[in-house]
Formats: sequence, structure tokens, C-alpha cells
Amino acid sequence: MSDNDDALVEHIERHLGRVRGVEEAGAPGATADDHAYALAVYEHPEYDMVSVVTSGLRLWRVDVRHVEELVCSLQADQEPVAQFLVDSLARIVVDSGEGLEYGTVVQNDQPLIPDTLIQGLLATTHPFCDEEFNLYPAGAAEPMLQIVTLVPITLAECEYAERNGADALREVWATQETDLLDVHRASTV
Repeated sequence: MSDNDDALVEHIERHLGRVRGVEEAGAPGATADDHAYALAVYEHPEYDMVSVVTSGLRLWRVDVRHVEELVCSLQADQEPVAQFLVDSLARIVVDSGEGLEYGTVVQNDQPLIPDTLIQGLLATTHPFCDEEFNLYPAGAAEPMLQIVTLVPITLAECEYAERNGADALREVWATQETDLLDVHRASTV
């Protein structure tokens, strides 16, 4: 691991808690030479929150303003769901060669998680971290990378965000104090 990698891990740990483990992931058949990515799991010290973060997605050649890593934060007991969502979107990014920008809505034609209303993801800034978390290094004139948070959303929320914008959906969540860590939540619109 390079000094830059160590500093990035420290940056993420400052906001999401200690890294608990790392699991290799990536496109089928990918090797280290192909820049396969890993999924790192972070446990928050105060909240019932676990975050799964890609590590190495930034090494892939992807069409995006800033290279990126993806994160999904959910309740601790929903860790496998967070892993599934992050790995699925990372594979789509790698396969398509196109990264995610803040405000992007990724909608599926059926629920992503059985027995839930979750049918899409919003690529956004992290709802539980201050702004400095989202760009690394924080405060740099030209950041090395952006950290894109994937928030699971319902079909109605996908349509609302497409119609009114991601900021409008985030305002609804703030007004209703929506528990964005729970994939079993009801739709807010």
C-alpha cells in the first residue's frame, strides 16, 4: 500500500470509522494487472452504520470528471446489501467505462433487494458526513478523487429525483428525517 493509499484510508476512517476488512472484488476474470478493485468495510464507532467502499475503482480508465470510489452506508445488519449494491454499481462503471456524477439516478426495472421498495440508487454526497469527506484530499484546489455515495431509493423517489432533481429529493428526506440507512423504509414521495 502506498502513502497515498494510507492517507486515503485515514481520510475515510475519520468519517466512517475503522476499516474492519477488505475483500477482493471486480470484474469477472480481472487480475491485479487489470486493476481489480476491492470492497472495504468500515464500522462507525457511534452509529449503527456500516459502510462498504470500493478500493481501486479509481485505477480503472473511466470517463468522469474526477476519478472515484463508491460507498454505500447502511444499518450494520444490512452489510451484505451494501456490499451487493456497491459491487454491482462498480461492475457497471467498469463495464460501461462511465463513472457516476453527483445527482445521477440509477433505476432498475424491479426491486434491487427482495422484500423492499428499493428500485434504484442515487449517486450523491454522503448524507452523514461533512462536505470534506466527498473530495480527496479535502480542501485541495483540484482533488485527486471524489467519493460518490450510493443511497438506495424507491421507484417513486427515482421518478421524483429525475423530475425535480436530486437536491429536491434530499430536501424531502431532510424534512421527513428519513432513515437512509434502512433499505426496508417506506418511500418518502
